[in-house]
Amino acid sequence: MASPRCLLLAAIPAALVVTAAVYTALGLTIRSYGQDPPDWLIARITSERYERWRDSYALVCDALFPGDHDADGASDGLEWFEQTDPRDPESMPGSSNRWLSAAPATIDRNARYDFDEYQRSQAEDNFLVNQRRRIVGKLRFNDSTVGFPRGFQLRFEVCEGWLASPPGGTLSSKPFLLPVARDGTIAFDIEPAENAPVRVAPLWSYSEVQRLSSSGLAATLGGWAVWPRQPSITPTSIEKLLPGQVSAVDGKPAPLHLAGEKSPVYRLRWTAPGPAAAPGSAAMDAESLAKAAEAVMVEAAASTEPDAWVPIAICDSRATTCDVLLLTDPPPHFRITPFRRSSAAAN
Repeated sequence: MASPRCLLLAAIPAALVVTAAVYTALGLTIRSYGQDPPDWLIARITSERYERWRDSYALVCDALFPGDHDADGASDGLEWFEQTDPRDPESMPGSSNRWLSAAPATIDRNARYDFDEYQRSQAEDNFLVNQRRRIVGKLRFNDSTVGFPRGFQLRFEVCEGWLASPPGGTLSSKPFLLPVARDGTIAFDIEPAENAPVRVAPLWSYSEVQRLSSSGLAATLGGWAVWPRQPSITPTSIEKLLPGQVSAVDGKPAPLHLAGEKSPVYRLRWTAPGPAAAPGSAAMDAESLAKAAEAVMVEAAASTEPDAWVPIAICDSRATTCDVLLLTDPPPHFRITPFRRSSAAAN
């Protein structure tokens, strides 16, 4: 009669086979459901757990079949799991792009992503003419963590009147190849010229097929070209306030943040930008922002380098104060730039 130890050792291979079979069956089931699982399944395991399981199986398939026969950025294993054709660049998993905030130490708490990165604020959609800006984004396939092939590149183009380049490169209106990091991060520099149209829509596509695709990784970056109407100025004072604290200068309380956020508010003040200016505060809402012929841009920078400035708020043209939420102390550099929304008005 076999000893208990021998029976246990004999049972290990069988247990491994059963575990592998269950794991494979579960993976095939999740693959068949894709991004549209039945309600009864979500009611039992929650959508968050289902997405974690999908991502783990996608990573396994990517590791088993890391090749990319159609050179569209999605591995053959990922395409098999997502039920797309790994040999057709027009058939690929759905993708998403997130433009990340470049503003130093500032954050819009309403725009925080689950994976601890920060979305560009509305203010960052405004680009000062003849001022270079660094743009950072992240590509993902169906919000999975599956990476891109090493050396993968995208073909990048800009609209007429706009200049762009890889980070630190020579700005040009010509298309160029843009490297994509393994985690999907992309970065480029962009600048509107004097002849820029008001609206901008930079595009990218697969470098391998050398054309703009109507699907897959093709995307746009919307923004506004704006013209400075006088040189930038620096704030005359920066007052640090806790949420709800009343200012000793103007007697107004600092705004409260969502979810009990306790980060300090910095109240910037500056001299009137023009003879028509009057005291005011608060960033403009989206509708007013799009229609205003004149406004004031508040920028921040971690250094005083020419390309380090990033818009953090757009205020009414009469404003002389602005509240900014900062995550670090001391605050970065600030400057104020009155601007117009048309080149004709600026001249």
